[in-house]
Amino acid sequence: MADLRRATNARKTRVKRDSLAPLSSELWLKELSLLHERCAGEDHSFDDRAIRKAFHLAELCPQPLRALLVPHISEDELEALLEEGLHQQAAEFATRQHAASVQHGVQHGSGSNRYRAAMQMDSDLRVEFEAASKVLAIIGAWAGFLTEMRQSQPGNDS
Repeated sequence: MADLRRATNARKTRVKRDSLAPLSSELWLKELSLLHERCAGEDHSFDDRAIRKAFHLAELCPQPLRALLVPHISEDELEALLEEGLHQQAAEFATRQHAASVQHGVQHGSGSNRYRAAMQMDSDLRVEFEAASKVLAIIGAWAGFLTEMRQSQPGNDS
């Protein structure tokens, strides 16, 4: 019965997600840049909000990026991960990051730990990001990478 309920919910979520209208490229990039900035300046108490913001930006990404960015989990599944305290996994699912494209580690010093994440898809574009938590480092690297990627595309003046 639980499997049937999950499958039904997945279909409902897929229909709902597929029907979401994407944001304009300009607005999406602006929101992505704001998230990137917030991840750099906030502490771990911002983790939940950053995960949710990244999830929604991925869902509302411009049409050409949808196949790459729309999360493979539903909002309900994301919330379940957050309720269970699985913030790093939620961040990775929300941003569709995989171990091959992101590395993260701890940097000690100045009285508090800083976490570093890097995202690289090819030899030309690598983005590194440092933040107060693993979650913020992962999301910051993701947001920075997408911002750089969109701005470096030929013919993209935004």
